[in-house]
Amino acid sequence: MNLTCALSIKGVTKHFGGIEVLTGVDLDVAAGRVHALIGPNGAGKSTLGKVIAGFIRADAGNVTLLGEALDGLSPSERARRGLGLSFQDVRGFKEFSVRENILMGTFRDVPCGLLDPILRPHRIAAALSKARRRVDQLLELFDLAGEADIQLQVLPFGQQRLVGLARLLAGMPKTVILDEPVAGLTEQEEKGVLGVVEGMRRDGIAVILIEHHMSVVEALADDVTVLNFGRVLAHGTWNEIRRNPQVRRAYLGMESKADAGMH
Repeated sequence: MNLTCALSIKGVTKHFGGIEVLTGVDLDVAAGRVHALIGPNGAGKSTLGKVIAGFIRADAGNVTLLGEALDGLSPSERARRGLGLSFQDVRGFKEFSVRENILMGTFRDVPCGLLDPILRPHRIAAALSKARRRVDQLLELFDLAGEADIQLQVLPFGQQRLVGLARLLAGMPKTVILDEPVAGLTEQEEKGVLGVVEGMRRDGIAVILIEHHMSVVEALADDVTVLNFGRVLAHGTWNEIRRNPQVRRAYLGMESKADAGMH
């Protein structure tokens, strides 16, 4: 099968003080694939996600998106090139409505130069109209239409996380990093997120899924990379990974209990 490499990570290394958090990490993520990044707590998964998105600067190595080097670009510049990151914690504009928060994700598509309102008013109006239609679609997709005009801070944690995912998709990214997207969600909300991720795959989006819930990895992942102490321990399919004795030891320290954590 001929797959297009959407995101390529080569030799990424990161130190914090005297501690090496990532060491020579290589990772290729194909368009239209869900690539799970798993490993024990402290393995470096979230740090790698933030390096890719530009929130943390690597000490060595490089990141390319569809063949374009991202090194030295800010998070917003990377977002304009089609890279999106969903954080573990809830982020957003608390006093703005759900609709307004999701609309913020469409910034790439709306002209925002100083003179644009004067020189290109029709272009701005058309772009805003298109963005609002996109927001309406996402409100329906995430079952948030009933909360569209409610302040974000009023919603429970799970729904605030869904708003964050909707805002991410509003920017129509080519590659997304989802850092524990189902954490804190109800069973019904989790099912909805799984459906959204499957939709991303169908739309050709490359997905990096940082996840602790192995049931989610099993349900979604086409490919799996395991990090341990900042190094790549294994690559493969889920079935290959869950049978790998090194992976089992890394998670639980003993073979006899491995099935409990890897099923």
